[in-house]
Amino acid sequence: MVPQVLRSLDRVILCLLTWTLASLLYSCGELPKEIENSWVRLHLNLQSSAPSKLNRSGTETRGSELAVVVRTTTEFSEHGPDLSDVLDWNRVKTLDNTVSLLLPTNEKLYLFIYRFQENHTSYELEQWLLGQLPLLNPIDFGKSEVFSVSNTESTLIINGERSSTLTIQFARQ
Repeated sequence: MVPQVLRSLDRVILCLLTWTLASLLYSCGELPKEIENSWVRLHLNLQSSAPSKLNRSGTETRGSELAVVVRTTTEFSEHGPDLSDVLDWNRVKTLDNTVSLLLPTNEKLYLFIYRFQENHTSYELEQWLLGQLPLLNPIDFGKSEVFSVSNTESTLIINGERSSTLTIQFARQ
């Protein structure tokens, strides 16, 4: 009698498992396709918003600058953005006002710039951004206009137009 009960129980369990698995497989709709977010490395030329000057204003007193890329949903802070909002950062080459950054395509972005009087290394600037060197104080800071990067041409898009230069509005210009 006991072996027959066990066999019947095995069949019931097997049927329940089969039914559950079939229900799960057929009740799910089509799985959403993963959207591949592409990223490109761009070399940006920076300029200040002061139209009367060819060179970026305030550059004579700067020793180093840090460029930080964030989405446009990020609020600007003179103390640096929250690290969870940062997409990429790099030290600006102060001799030619350029910076190389890894940027997501087809997203609205800002570039935040933090200007320091001292000539800090990339490591020191990174530590400031990470909150490890809070004693570094920017002498100026600013943000760019809204921009994006085209995934088809890997170019900078500002107000729907291709551009090679990104304008920064500094607080103390």
